[in-house]
Amino acid sequence: MTKNEYLNALIDALDTLPAEELHGIREYYEELIDDRIEEKGDEAAAIAELDDPHLLAEQIMRENGSQPASKRSSDAFEKKASQPSADAYAKEDLGSDRSEVTIRRPIESISVKLKEINLSLRQEALPAGMTARIVPHDMKLDILDINIQGGALSIEQKAKSQALFGFFGFASDKKLEIILDQDITDQVALRVSSGELTVKGLKCAGADFSTVSGGIRLSDIVSTDVFNIKSSSGDVHADRVDAASLSIATDSGDLSASRVRSTDRVKLHSASGDIDAGRLIVAGDMTVECASGDVDLSDVECGEALNVRNVSGDIDLDGISCRAAEWFAVSGEVSASDIDIAGPLTSSTVSGDISIDSARARGLNMKSISGDITVELKNAAEHTFKAASRVGEVNVPGTYGPLTAEIKSTTGDIDISQS
Repeated sequence: MTKNEYLNALIDALDTLPAEELHGIREYYEELIDDRIEEKGDEAAAIAELDDPHLLAEQIMRENGSQPASKRSSDAFEKKASQPSADAYAKEDLGSDRSEVTIRRPIESISVKLKEINLSLRQEALPAGMTARIVPHDMKLDILDINIQGGALSIEQKAKSQALFGFFGFASDKKLEIILDQDITDQVALRVSSGELTVKGLKCAGADFSTVSGGIRLSDIVSTDVFNIKSSSGDVHADRVDAASLSIATDSGDLSASRVRSTDRVKLHSASGDIDAGRLIVAGDMTVECASGDVDLSDVECGEALNVRNVSGDIDLDGISCRAAEWFAVSGEVSASDIDIAGPLTSSTVSGDISIDSARARGLNMKSISGDITVELKNAAEHTFKAASRVGEVNVPGTYGPLTAEIKSTTGDIDISQS
């Protein structure tokens, strides 16, 4: 049976439901099956793991109140997965609407995949012998597959439940909380399709965090390997993050980072939103890319090159120290102050001013198609200076020390002073 055949059989069995609900059901299960196909790499193998579509239809109708429960009480979408042994976790009832899972085995890696649930993960001391607690808020644990095998903890959301969500509606107050007692020696992979992701006080090797529709908030994170953070639609906030190599990206949302340390390199990217980063120490290169929004960097120490590119928005830099730098804005201004660069600094705009205040660099190359260029150089520094503006002014006030200048302006004034 192909994916389309499976979905057609499912919808045919639900033909008493309204057309709008049928459309939502098909859309949801098509996405879920696609995820399975991606994991298995084969459509036939993915479909073979599913139960009969009529059993799934029966479960949906029962949850929708259209049919009494009959033959099936377990999840109708998948065949029953193998469960961990009794000592893997123990459930403790906390009330009629939730329960808690406690893990008593060493955990080396974590993988979490949720679709419409907020996820919170933090690290704190737990009772002796306990390595993790999994605590649901305003939801039931029976919608999750929880497994631990060989030190790998896996949590994955099952098919969407009417009792949890209403009918295909997202309830933003649903949250899954994971509390860890130990450092994670291997990878931590967290994926939320529609919901917020919050991680605090985590120590691990590598990490990969992502949301499709929802923000990400991180604090007090230590990663000894590659750390990737991605939000397709939502803001990303990172505070007190140490990583070997760090990449933070959002396709639609603001990005803020503070008190970040990296022993290798850092990349910050926002396709549509502002980037605000301060108090960063990076041993290697740092790259900042913004397609639509302002870039604001302050108190940045970079062992190698600091490259900043903005398509539509301003670039504002303060307190920058690095080996080399290249700053480019297509439509926006570049302004920088208190700049200390051991090597060359290149800055250019297509349509916008360039203003560099109190700068030291071994070489400065400034270009603007349509905009003014103003540069003030630090005292007792040797400079090689080049500036070009096709339409606009070029001004170099209050320069000190030896100055070699090659300055061109097609239409505009040039003013250079030295004392």
